[in-house]
Amino acid sequence: RGTTNSTGDNVTFPEFVSYISEEDDGSSEQNNEHWKPALQLCAPCLIHYDFIGKFENLEEDSNFVLLWLGLRDVVPAFPSATMSTHSTHHTPSYQAQLDPSLSKQFLTKYMEEFIAFKYDLL
Repeated sequence: RGTTNSTGDNVTFPEFVSYISEEDDGSSEQNNEHWKPALQLCAPCLIHYDFIGKFENLEEDSNFVLLWLGLRDVVPAFPSATMSTHSTHHTPSYQAQLDPSLSKQFLTKYMEEFIAFKYDLL
């Protein structure tokens, strides 16, 4: 697996990507809902959701839903983030750490996510 130690401390970004991108079902840690493909968790093709929001648009999407549901009198606005929720300026430096075969392995596992949720490919 290539991690620095068995507790997962000091794991490099390429080691983490390799760990979550394994082709088989993997361990329960590898299938943690934080990095398990969302399509497997919420089945948007099988369930007709009224709205699918993105973390990148959390404040905007949440305020839209509050307005849409008529809840502005109960919750006037979604709390603003104290830190930036946009990490796109970090993406190139992280991508540069991945060799082409690891990038391909990651994209193979998460390609449906990129397409379904309209994310840019690496």
